[in-house]
Amino acid sequence: MTTFYRHIVVDSWNLSRQNFFLWPLAFFASFIGIAGTFQIFFDMSGDTASFAIGKWYEQTDFLTSIFIGWSQSFDQIAWSQLTLNELPILIFFFFLLIIVLTLAIVTTSSEGGLIYGLSQLQAKKKTSFKQCFRRGVEKFWQLFGINLIYRLLYLIILAIVILPLLYLTITSPASGRLVVAAVIYLLIVPFIIILDLVTRYSLLYIMVYKMTVTDAIRNAWLLFITNWIISIETALLILASLFIIFLLVTALLLPLLLLLFIMFGIFISFSAAVLQIFIITSLITFITIIVLFITLFTTLQMSIWVGVFRKITTGQHYSKAHRLLRNLPWLHKHII
Repeated sequence: MTTFYRHIVVDSWNLSRQNFFLWPLAFFASFIGIAGTFQIFFDMSGDTASFAIGKWYEQTDFLTSIFIGWSQSFDQIAWSQLTLNELPILIFFFFLLIIVLTLAIVTTSSEGGLIYGLSQLQAKKKTSFKQCFRRGVEKFWQLFGINLIYRLLYLIILAIVILPLLYLTITSPASGRLVVAAVIYLLIVPFIIILDLVTRYSLLYIMVYKMTVTDAIRNAWLLFITNWIISIETALLILASLFIIFLLVTALLLPLLLLLFIMFGIFISFSAAVLQIFIITSLITFITIIVLFITLFTTLQMSIWVGVFRKITTGQHYSKAHRLLRNLPWLHKHII
């Protein structure tokens, strides 16, 4: 009973580090964001001086920035004044657009493929990169639809509630800013977290149980309201895992950076070509470590979510919080 999360975390860690074919999927899926449920905290802790919705919102995730950024690019083109001399530039523009849209498709499909692959592995079934990615591509429009609905709702809440409150925070007297900020975090943030959790469960229903978008959203909402304690516990567990992995990576990078500075001081006396090779090698090493960290964490957190999802959809409610509140029947309602 007490090993519910420990078993899931250990199993997720083993799957994440042993199945390297999942890493390319995790790498592209990480473009959607590794902060997950707590992305709203990172969004609201940024620069609040600017209230341009497009500029602020496009910083929150890769997919949104693509569509907002390229829609702005289309608006800036003077279509009526184009000449044949500008045709090569226009062709190059659409070529870049095709590349970006392809990357968006790969990113969304990789997220679905990662979910499917982890679900198969946790069920002790064989799978491969090709099979996982193909399943993600097959479910692309459903995955994209879920993400689009979530981001549209997020954007509406941002425009109608969050930005006006942030503006009120800045324009209000200093004595009242703390109160307004507390209202934002206590009322808005939980709602955004709930929205994210329902979206996450919807994606899992689509990839694990092959549901339609409407059925996935309906079952995801029912699953959350009957298992909200486990959902919040899992989100906190993943946030703690992110913090621990960040500390470990920092502990690894600091000695490495110190070594690189020492070596830089040594190589600076050599020729410019040797120094350039050293700088390029150092940058590649640093970027590789960061990419591996993001990829590994994305695989780990998705594996934890898939593991918890498979448990709670089969009625295995093992969290301590659930056992303490086991006398509340609505917490243990089965999803049909």
